[in-house]
Amino acid sequence: MIKEKCSELLPKWLRFVKGVIDCDSLPLNVSRETAQDSQLLNKLNDLLTKRILRLLKDEADKDASRYISWYREFNIFIKEGLATTSQNQQVNLKELLIPLLRSESSFGSMMIGLDEYIKNMKENQKSIYTLLSKNKLEAEKSPYLEIFKKNNIPVL
Repeated sequence: MIKEKCSELLPKWLRFVKGVIDCDSLPLNVSRETAQDSQLLNKLNDLLTKRILRLLKDEADKDASRYISWYREFNIFIKEGLATTSQNQQVNLKELLIPLLRSESSFGSMMIGLDEYIKNMKENQKSIYTLLSKNKLEAEKSPYLEIFKKNNIPVL
């Protein structure tokens, strides 16, 4: 075991992930300089981050209810990743993070992703409508939602 906690291997917003990394790229005789090789760590960071996000996406596609129960507990980390990911990162993480987002909607009881919202959009609807509130019950009481209910337009 080279290092017990290596904050360079994953972005800070993936701090809920625990595991062991076995890497053939690291030589057996690891010096401090080798362990601090930023190019190798950056490559591992990108690879691990992509792999974790794809694993989450596969889980969301395979078992939506299980993913939603996970998402209710860990959504803050996904949102933090979206907020802190910079434009000039090597991996375009936002493309991998956006499909992981889930929201309550005005047309169903389950939390849904943007792809499902787009499927439920009206034929001539060109925008995605959102309403921010503490919970779905408060959102349904909002006067801002009335016009959308009247026109049967879905709102996240």
